[in-house]
This record gives sequence, structure tokens and C-alpha cells, in this order.
Amino acid sequence: MGKPELMRFEIEGAEMGVRLAGDRGKPALLLIHGFPSSSESFRNVIVTLARDCFVITPDLPGFRGSEPVERPSFSRFADMMDGLLARLGAGFFHLYLHDYGAAVELHLATRAPRRIRSLNVQNANAHESGMGPQWLATRANWEGPTPARDAACAGARLS
Repeated sequence: MGKPELMRFEIEGAEMGVRLAGDRGKPALLLIHGFPSSSESFRNVIVTLARDCFVITPDLPGFRGSEPVERPSFSRFADMMDGLLARLGAGFFHLYLHDYGAAVELHLATRAPRRIRSLNVQNANAHESGMGPQWLATRANWEGPTPARDAACAGARLS
């Protein structure tokens, strides 16, 4: 499956449009578009990336091929992406952090860092909304670093 295939999935009660390309046996690469855009923004790179990866390019809820959801948030979008990845059998994956999609992918990365093969960052912002309870030890260390807080941060990153 080198050429992108547009598919539709129901994730958390909403229909989501997703472009898929490549062999599902290869490492997964999640590409989430910026604002205001869609998965179509990756049309010129999907085929090339699909030579080495199973490329997953969803339309975020409310964009192009995906229905809007009630109470949208980066966390909610991350829940939906996690559901999509599970549906596709992508236990481990690379993340391409870009623009509006970066906050969604940072939520994914901080929830389960061991699932992430790499972070590929381009024009991405880390939003305050992406820093949930898993960041408490790190925030405390920012306020006043100590050896104990350094150790707590290292433990938090590995969980």
C-alpha cells in the first residue's frame, strides 16, 4: 500500500477521516496537520515516507474529513488519536510534531513515553494544556532544582 488510501473510522463516537500508506508491518509514523489544514497537507510526502514507515495521517476532529466533537481539547484529540492507533495496531510509533497537531502529539508522548520511537519536530509549540499531572515533578524541579527533584524527574520520564 504505497499510495495513500483514504479511510474512515469511528473513534469515540465521531467519524474520522484518515490517510494511510505503507506496510503495516513497518514502524508507524503519525503525521497530524496544522491549523487550518488537513491530512491533505502531507500529500507530497506520504508516498516517500511510506517506503520506510506505515504512515498514518488523520484529519483532526472538525477538519476536512472528520466530524467535529463536543468539548474539543488537545487532550480529547489525543484520546482519539490513541484510539485510532490502537485500532490500527500501532503499539509503537514515530511522532511528527507540527503546528496545531504538536500539542495533541505531546499529550500522547507524555502519557506513554515508552511507545514513542522518535519525535520529529518542525514548527511546533508546547502548550500549557499539554502539561498534565505527569509534569508535576518537572515543574517542581524548575522552581528549585535539587538532587531529589532531579531523581523524581528522571523517574517520571521513565513511567
